[in-house]
Amino acid sequence: VAVACGQFFDSLGRRVHSPTDERLIAIQLDQLRRARCSIAVAAGEDKVIPLLAAIRGKYCNTVVTDDKTAEKILKAAK
Repeated sequence: VAVACGQFFDSLGRRVHSPTDERLIAIQLDQLRRARCSIAVAAGEDKVIPLLAAIRGKYCNTVVTDDKTAEKILKAAK
C-alpha cells in the first residue's frame, strides 16, 4: 500500500519484495527502522492507509500531516 525509499510495504508495514529491488540504491527499510530520526510527510485522505502502514512498520518516528488526516489515522488505527 505504500513506498518508502523505493521499497514497497503492505498495510501492516511488512516489506513486499519487488523485481526492482536488485537495482535499487537506497537505505534499506530495516536500517530506516533503526535511524535516530525518520520523518513521514503526507496529507490527504488517500495518504491515511500509507501513513498508518509506515507507522505500523516503524519506518518513521515522526509524522507531519494535517489535522484531518491525523484524525483519520487515529480512527483507522483502532
